[in-house]
Amino acid sequence: MDGTVPGFVPRLLTDASVGLFRADERVFESMVDGWRAQMLARGLTTATIENRSRLVRRFQQFTGEFPWHWRPVDIEEFLAERRSGEKPISLSTLRSDSNAVAMFCAYLTHPAYGRADFCQRTFGEIPAQICFEWNTPRHTTDDAGGAAHHRGNNHWS
Repeated sequence: MDGTVPGFVPRLLTDASVGLFRADERVFESMVDGWRAQMLARGLTTATIENRSRLVRRFQQFTGEFPWHWRPVDIEEFLAERRSGEKPISLSTLRSDSNAVAMFCAYLTHPAYGRADFCQRTFGEIPAQICFEWNTPRHTTDDAGGAAHHRGNNHWS
């Protein structure tokens, strides 16, 4: 065991003697891989992990940007497209999608993993949380079993 936290920036990426070809793509993949390790450590099912990882990759492709450039407007446009496209997704799927991006952003911005510091040094930018209660769907009494059940809960936990 090397003593690092699951999902921490891999040594290969922090070794100053190693150049990063296609740094943005390699760092993004290491972020998704680290998040997968973190979710495995939490005991989530493989299906849940795969679905969330696939959604984050889909979001990255939609924006054409990497997490250190993502903005709240990006998630708003992504969710609007998913909800109003040829095959609009359900409100519960919309909620699940926004939760996955929010959890990924929370992982990237947590100081224990060193991702923000690494991105600042490498790209001059840092990832930020882009999902908030005003730009993501909330549970309501009409669609999710009652507000009392969810009162005070973080909607992307």
